[in-house]
Amino acid sequence: MSVIRDVLSPRLWVVPLVLGLIVLAAPWWGASASFMRQASLIAILALIVSGLNLAWGYGGELAISQVAMYAGGAYLTAYLSSKEVDMVVSLVVTLVFVTGLALLTALPGLRLSGWGLAMTSFFLVSLIPKIVDLLSDYTGGSAGFLDINDPVLLGHTLSADQFYVLVIGALMIWLALMRNLVVGRHGNALRVIRESPILAGSLGYGTKRLKVTAYVVGAWPAGVA
Repeated sequence: MSVIRDVLSPRLWVVPLVLGLIVLAAPWWGASASFMRQASLIAILALIVSGLNLAWGYGGELAISQVAMYAGGAYLTAYLSSKEVDMVVSLVVTLVFVTGLALLTALPGLRLSGWGLAMTSFFLVSLIPKIVDLLSDYTGGSAGFLDINDPVLLGHTLSADQFYVLVIGALMIWLALMRNLVVGRHGNALRVIRESPILAGSLGYGTKRLKVTAYVVGAWPAGVA
Protein backbone atom coordinates (compact mmCIF):
# COMPACT_ATOMS: atom_id res chain seq x y z
CA MET A 1 0.00 0.00 0.00
CA SER A 2 2.86 2.38 0.76
CA VAL A 3 4.23 1.82 -2.76
CA ILE A 4 0.88 2.77 -4.27
CA ARG A 5 0.73 5.88 -2.10
CA ASP A 6 4.22 6.86 -3.29
CA VAL A 7 3.31 6.42 -6.94
CA LEU A 8 0.12 8.46 -6.52
CA SER A 9 1.71 11.12 -4.33
CA PRO A 10 1.06 14.80 -5.09
CA ARG A 11 4.67 15.37 -6.16
CA LEU A 12 4.63 12.73 -8.87
CA TRP A 13 1.19 13.88 -9.99
CA VAL A 14 2.72 17.19 -11.09
CA VAL A 15 4.18 15.46 -14.17
CA PRO A 16 0.94 13.97 -15.58
CA LEU A 17 -0.90 17.18 -14.65
CA VAL A 18 1.51 19.29 -16.69
CA LEU A 19 1.34 16.84 -19.60
CA GLY A 20 -2.45 16.87 -19.40
CA LEU A 21 -2.56 20.66 -19.51
CA ILE A 22 -0.26 20.66 -22.54
CA VAL A 23 -2.55 18.21 -24.35
CA LEU A 24 -5.60 20.18 -23.21
CA ALA A 25 -4.14 23.34 -24.75
CA ALA A 26 -3.56 21.68 -28.14
CA PRO A 27 -5.98 24.02 -30.03
CA TRP A 28 -3.93 27.02 -28.85
CA TRP A 29 -0.48 25.71 -29.81
CA GLY A 30 -1.53 24.81 -33.33
CA ALA A 31 -2.08 21.06 -33.14
CA SER A 32 -3.46 19.46 -36.29
CA ALA A 33 -7.03 18.19 -36.54
CA SER A 34 -5.77 14.60 -36.86
CA PHE A 35 -3.76 14.92 -33.62
CA MET A 36 -6.77 16.24 -31.72
CA ARG A 37 -8.97 13.47 -33.09
CA GLN A 38 -6.48 10.81 -32.02
CA ALA A 39 -6.07 12.43 -28.60
CA SER A 40 -9.85 12.54 -28.17
CA LEU A 41 -10.18 8.84 -29.03
CA ILE A 42 -7.36 7.97 -26.61
CA ALA A 43 -9.07 9.99 -23.86
CA ILE A 44 -12.40 8.23 -24.47
CA LEU A 45 -10.76 4.79 -24.37
CA ALA A 46 -8.80 5.80 -21.26
CA LEU A 47 -12.08 6.60 -19.51
CA ILE A 48 -13.35 3.09 -20.26
CA VAL A 49 -10.12 1.37 -19.19
CA SER A 50 -9.90 3.40 -15.98
CA GLY A 51 -13.27 2.02 -14.91
CA LEU A 52 -11.99 -1.50 -15.53
CA ASN A 53 -8.87 -0.68 -13.52
CA LEU A 54 -10.98 0.51 -10.59
CA ALA A 55 -13.23 -2.56 -10.51
CA TRP A 56 -10.58 -5.16 -11.34
CA GLY A 57 -7.22 -3.62 -10.51
CA TYR A 58 -8.23 -2.20 -7.13
CA GLY A 59 -11.43 -4.09 -6.30
CA GLY A 60 -10.19 -7.45 -7.56
CA GLU A 61 -13.45 -8.17 -9.39
CA LEU A 62 -12.99 -9.51 -12.92
CA ALA A 63 -15.81 -7.43 -14.40
CA ILE A 64 -15.45 -6.65 -18.11
CA SER A 65 -18.83 -5.10 -18.82
CA GLN A 66 -17.47 -1.54 -19.27
CA VAL A 67 -17.81 -2.02 -23.04
CA ALA A 68 -21.53 -2.68 -22.59
CA MET A 69 -21.87 0.43 -20.41
CA TYR A 70 -20.02 2.42 -23.06
CA ALA A 71 -22.20 1.07 -25.88
CA GLY A 72 -25.42 1.69 -23.97
CA GLY A 73 -24.37 5.21 -23.07
CA ALA A 74 -23.30 5.93 -26.65
CA TYR A 75 -26.59 4.85 -28.20
CA LEU A 76 -28.60 6.65 -25.53
CA THR A 77 -26.61 9.85 -26.01
CA ALA A 78 -26.94 9.60 -29.80
CA TYR A 79 -30.70 9.17 -29.52
CA LEU A 80 -31.03 12.13 -27.16
CA SER A 81 -28.81 14.20 -29.47
CA SER A 82 -31.14 13.47 -32.38
CA LYS A 83 -33.93 14.93 -30.24
CA GLU A 84 -31.78 18.06 -29.65
CA VAL A 85 -31.31 17.34 -25.94
CA ASP A 86 -28.53 19.29 -24.21
CA MET A 87 -25.39 17.34 -23.28
CA VAL A 88 -25.85 18.10 -19.58
CA VAL A 89 -29.20 16.32 -19.62
CA SER A 90 -27.73 13.49 -21.71
CA LEU A 91 -24.91 13.04 -19.22
CA VAL A 92 -27.28 12.80 -16.25
CA VAL A 93 -29.59 10.37 -18.06
CA THR A 94 -26.64 8.24 -19.18
CA LEU A 95 -25.14 8.06 -15.68
CA VAL A 96 -28.50 6.98 -14.26
CA PHE A 97 -28.76 4.36 -17.01
CA VAL A 98 -25.28 2.85 -16.52
CA THR A 99 -25.76 2.88 -12.74
CA GLY A 100 -28.96 0.86 -13.11
CA LEU A 101 -27.33 -1.50 -15.62
CA ALA A 102 -24.31 -1.97 -13.34
CA LEU A 103 -26.52 -2.76 -10.35
CA LEU A 104 -28.58 -5.16 -12.45
CA THR A 105 -25.48 -7.15 -13.35
CA ALA A 106 -23.44 -6.65 -10.17
CA LEU A 107 -25.90 -7.86 -7.57
CA PRO A 108 -26.31 -11.39 -9.02
CA GLY A 109 -22.85 -11.50 -10.62
CA LEU A 110 -20.91 -10.73 -7.44
CA ARG A 111 -22.39 -13.82 -5.81
CA LEU A 112 -20.18 -15.77 -8.21
CA SER A 113 -17.02 -13.61 -8.10
CA GLY A 114 -13.84 -14.37 -10.03
CA TRP A 115 -14.31 -16.00 -13.41
CA GLY A 116 -18.01 -16.46 -12.72
CA LEU A 117 -18.42 -12.70 -12.63
CA ALA A 118 -16.25 -12.41 -15.74
CA MET A 119 -18.54 -14.76 -17.66
CA THR A 120 -21.64 -12.94 -16.41
CA SER A 121 -20.31 -9.55 -17.50
CA PHE A 122 -19.02 -10.96 -20.80
CA PHE A 123 -22.51 -12.32 -21.48
CA LEU A 124 -23.79 -8.74 -21.21
CA VAL A 125 -21.17 -7.62 -23.76
CA SER A 126 -22.11 -10.43 -26.14
CA LEU A 127 -25.73 -9.28 -26.07
CA ILE A 128 -24.89 -5.88 -27.58
CA PRO A 129 -25.22 -6.89 -31.28
CA LYS A 130 -28.49 -8.71 -30.57
CA ILE A 131 -29.96 -5.74 -28.71
CA VAL A 132 -28.83 -3.34 -31.44
CA ASP A 133 -30.59 -5.44 -34.09
CA LEU A 134 -33.67 -5.93 -31.92
CA LEU A 135 -34.02 -2.18 -31.34
CA SER A 136 -33.02 -1.21 -34.88
CA ASP A 137 -35.74 1.47 -35.03
CA TYR A 138 -33.84 3.33 -32.29
CA THR A 139 -30.24 2.21 -32.90
CA GLY A 140 -30.11 2.06 -36.69
CA GLY A 141 -29.21 -1.63 -36.59
CA SER A 142 -26.07 -2.72 -38.42
CA ALA A 143 -26.08 0.52 -40.45
CA GLY A 144 -25.41 2.57 -37.32
CA PHE A 145 -27.18 5.55 -35.79
CA LEU A 146 -27.80 8.46 -38.16
CA ASP A 147 -28.87 12.10 -37.73
CA ILE A 148 -26.66 12.83 -34.72
CA ASN A 149 -26.60 16.59 -34.15
CA ASP A 150 -23.59 18.68 -33.21
CA PRO A 151 -22.87 18.66 -29.45
CA VAL A 152 -24.78 21.32 -27.52
CA LEU A 153 -23.62 22.25 -24.01
CA LEU A 154 -25.80 24.61 -21.94
CA GLY A 155 -27.49 25.82 -25.10
CA HIS A 156 -24.20 26.52 -26.90
CA THR A 157 -23.19 24.48 -29.96
CA LEU A 158 -19.60 23.35 -29.48
CA SER A 159 -16.98 23.76 -32.16
CA ALA A 160 -14.48 20.98 -32.87
CA ASP A 161 -11.87 22.67 -30.65
CA GLN A 162 -14.33 23.21 -27.81
CA PHE A 163 -15.49 19.60 -27.95
CA TYR A 164 -11.86 18.46 -27.84
CA VAL A 165 -11.24 20.53 -24.70
CA LEU A 166 -14.40 19.05 -23.15
CA VAL A 167 -13.24 15.46 -23.80
CA ILE A 168 -9.69 15.97 -22.49
CA GLY A 169 -10.99 17.98 -19.53
CA ALA A 170 -13.47 15.23 -18.63
CA LEU A 171 -10.66 12.67 -18.56
CA MET A 172 -8.46 14.87 -16.38
CA ILE A 173 -11.27 15.53 -13.89
CA TRP A 174 -12.16 11.85 -13.66
CA LEU A 175 -8.54 10.75 -13.16
CA ALA A 176 -8.17 13.31 -10.37
CA LEU A 177 -11.33 12.01 -8.69
CA MET A 178 -10.23 8.40 -9.12
CA ARG A 179 -6.79 9.19 -7.69
CA ASN A 180 -8.37 10.69 -4.58
CA LEU A 181 -10.59 7.64 -4.24
CA VAL A 182 -7.88 5.00 -4.48
CA VAL A 183 -5.47 6.71 -2.06
CA GLY A 184 -8.21 7.22 0.54
CA ARG A 185 -9.76 4.81 3.00
CA HIS A 186 -12.11 3.37 0.36
CA GLY A 187 -9.12 2.53 -1.83
CA ASN A 188 -7.39 0.85 1.10
CA ALA A 189 -10.53 -1.17 1.79
CA LEU A 190 -10.76 -2.27 -1.85
CA ARG A 191 -7.16 -3.48 -1.85
CA VAL A 192 -7.74 -5.47 1.34
CA ILE A 193 -10.84 -7.06 -0.20
CA ARG A 194 -8.89 -7.87 -3.35
CA GLU A 195 -6.26 -9.74 -1.36
CA SER A 196 -8.58 -11.45 1.12
CA PRO A 197 -12.36 -10.93 1.47
CA ILE A 198 -12.26 -12.93 4.71
CA LEU A 199 -9.64 -10.60 6.19
CA ALA A 200 -11.65 -7.59 5.04
CA GLY A 201 -14.76 -8.95 6.71
CA SER A 202 -12.87 -9.56 9.96
CA LEU A 203 -11.73 -5.92 9.88
CA GLY A 204 -15.32 -4.75 9.68
CA TYR A 205 -15.51 -3.88 5.97
CA GLY A 206 -18.82 -4.52 4.20
CA THR A 207 -17.31 -6.60 1.40
CA LYS A 208 -20.44 -6.94 -0.73
CA ARG A 209 -21.27 -3.24 -0.46
CA LEU A 210 -17.74 -2.19 -1.39
CA LYS A 211 -17.60 -4.61 -4.32
CA VAL A 212 -20.91 -3.32 -5.70
CA THR A 213 -19.72 0.26 -5.19
CA ALA A 214 -16.48 -0.41 -7.09
CA TYR A 215 -18.44 -2.10 -9.89
CA VAL A 216 -20.94 0.77 -10.18
CA VAL A 217 -18.36 3.56 -9.89
CA GLY A 218 -16.24 1.75 -12.47
CA ALA A 219 -19.17 1.97 -14.89
CA TRP A 220 -19.49 5.76 -14.60
CA PRO A 221 -16.45 6.74 -16.72
CA ALA A 222 -17.67 4.36 -19.44
CA GLY A 223 -21.00 6.19 -19.41
CA VAL A 224 -19.21 9.54 -19.56
CA ALA A 225 -17.10 8.26 -22.46
